Amino acid sequence: MVVTDELTEKPSHLGRVRSRLNRPTVLMIFLVLASIDPGGIYAASCGGLSGEAAVSACQMELNRDPKDIDTRLALADVLLELKRNKEAVDVLSDGLMIYPGSEVLKQRLAFAKSNLGEQAWIEKQRAKRAAEEKDKIDTTTKLNMIRCSKLQGETALEACNAGLKVLPNDVTLLTGQAEALFDLNRIPGAITAYQRVLRQDPTNVDIKKKLNVAESKRQISVAKCLHLSGSTGLSACNEGLLSGAKDEATIRTRQGDLLVEMQQPEKALDAYRMAQKLDPRKTHVRESIAALSAPPKPSPTREAAREPRATQIPEPTQRDAPRPQKVATSQPEKGETVSVLQNRYSNAPIAPGVTF
Repeated sequence: MVVTDELTEKPSHLGRVRSRLNRPTVLMIFLVLASIDPGGIYAASCGGLSGEAAVSACQMELNRDPKDIDTRLALADVLLELKRNKEAVDVLSDGLMIYPGSEVLKQRLAFAKSNLGEQAWIEKQRAKRAAEEKDKIDTTTKLNMIRCSKLQGETALEACNAGLKVLPNDVTLLTGQAEALFDLNRIPGAITAYQRVLRQDPTNVDIKKKLNVAESKRQISVAKCLHLSGSTGLSACNEGLLSGAKDEATIRTRQGDLLVEMQQPEKALDAYRMAQKLDPRKTHVRESIAALSAPPKPSPTREAAREPRATQIPEPTQRDAPRPQKVATSQPEKGETVSVLQNRYSNAPIAPGVTF
């Protein structure tokens, strides 16, 4: 293996190899070495993996060959990336005991100690600020802190929220708030609270585990949201909706679809509009907004009712037909005299004071 005395900023031989290989290539090399030489697996995986997996692989390889400087440097680099500065210092110090004259180990150790000192200073300042804040809090806030960490459910959540109004960055209160929200099955809120805890305490392994559990539970709700229908699917969408998450636009689109099926167009339109703000490229959302925003088309019955009716003149009936009037003739009817005929068709009085 090649060992150089280059500065820390320049990658080691193993680092250069790792930078040139993508993950599929590294995996293929890993499998080939596994079939040929099981003992050589760790060297390949140490150079190709990252995070905790790389730490495990590099440590196993270093245990097999403690004199391998490249593997030791690779392990130190991964530990520094994970902010495990104390472990990186120990690994590099052990290397200097084997190679006291190695300049690259000395330079990397100085860098690791610098990081360790900076981390210790930051933690000291954080503890100092926390102590100052606790000295300033009143009796009510102290009582809320106790209730927040000791009680459960809504009672604990109320105490945590009240305490956070005074101490918004207190890790104890944030942790209690997150756990109370998780117990109440308010998973998105619990995830947000766990993330706030990690911003204040990035090395808290226990909170990282709880955050992963909460996210896994949220994904179950998201799956139900996308596959169930009706009020059950809508409830699952509400339980899985996390503001700022990558799947927020997808969940809000699904909410709109479910609300349309449940004949709640106004709420569906609000959901679609929020989805469009998050992802304007969704054609389905754009078309749904256009359909819900369009004015309703008048029905044929209403259209016919708006048209003025033509005035129709009814046909005269037998009852309404005018009665024919008798026309006076010069010939009297049978049995009638001329005087009676004259009286019938004239206004001459039949008797004094009486007219026809």
